[in-house]
Formats: sequence, C-alpha cells, structure tokens
Amino acid sequence: MTRVPQLTRSEVIFGHTKQMLHLARLSMETFGQRVVELYHERVPVQARQIQFLSEGDPFKVAKANAQKLDRYMDAAINSRLPVDLEESWVLALREPHRSECVADLARGYGLLAVPIPCGPGAVTDVQALVAMTDGFGRAMQSLAPALDDGAITSADAHHLPQAIEGANHLIAAVMAVRVRLEAVQGAAGHRA
Repeated sequence: MTRVPQLTRSEVIFGHTKQMLHLARLSMETFGQRVVELYHERVPVQARQIQFLSEGDPFKVAKANAQKLDRYMDAAINSRLPVDLEESWVLALREPHRSECVADLARGYGLLAVPIPCGPGAVTDVQALVAMTDGFGRAMQSLAPALDDGAITSADAHHLPQAIEGANHLIAAVMAVRVRLEAVQGAAGHRA
C-alpha cells in the first residue's frame, strides 16, 4: 500500500498564511507584528529560541521581523517553523484562515478541531451557534454539486473531498455546541 505524502505542519501553516496575506491584502510587516506580540505574550523569555527586534524605529523593527518570518516561509532558505513559534503564528492568522489552519493541523493527526467551550480562548455561546450555522451552510454548499442529479454516486467522486471537508466543519461546530450544553447541564445538576 503506497502512502500519499502529507504536507508538513510548516507547509500547512505557510499555505494558510500566504492565502490570508493575499486575500486580506495584508503586509507581512503587519502580520509579523501580531506574531511577535503573541510570541512575547505566550512564550516565557527563558524558553524563547527566536530573538525578534522590539526596540528602535517601529518601521525598521517591523521590516526586520517580517524579513525573519519571510525566511521561514522560503523553502530555499528554511521552510521549517520553530516549534515555539508555531502557536503564535497560527493564532496571528485572521479568521477564517486560523480555524481552517487549525482544522488542517488536527486532520494530520486524524482529529477534528473542536473549539473549547469554556476557559481561556473559549468561544461564546453565540460564536458556537454561528459556527454551527456556518458549518451547516458549508456542508450544504459543498454537497449541492454532488446532489445535483438527486443522488451521490461514483460520478460525483470529484465533489466528495470538498463535501467531506464541509461535513467536518459541521461536525466540529456541532460538537462544540454539544460540549457547551453538557457543561451547562452538568453545572445545573441535571442528567439526561
């Protein structure tokens, strides 16, 4: 059995980054500033492997830090993202690119990315319901071409990867709502 080569974690993250920068018309300097802020917030000083500039002319600092991040994305130079930088980099992505990136990274482990319903970084009840509605919309939109003739058959094989992706978004969103409902039910002392 031959195994289909999988993208590395870095390649997944860089792909989403490039797409976000292009679609949002965002500069690497602006994105890089957010990455550096998150990196300094989340990684203790003694654990930092990367030294970013933080003092001096803000434009020169932003340019130097952006250049450093660009080098990570350049396959001819590096193409590997340091482990201690990965989380900050992914969190700096704007939505929906962040959620899609996290989902792709989780998929590499055979998992679904389900948002945590409480605690740090938790989604609100409204955000969870919006994500569920969005997931349903994505699933229906991706299934529409396959159901055009009223049935899903082998002739629809080229539509199925997108339909499966839409279904995965829906499942993750529904699970996030379910976990939240169970947490509230447990806190209220009710059991089904």
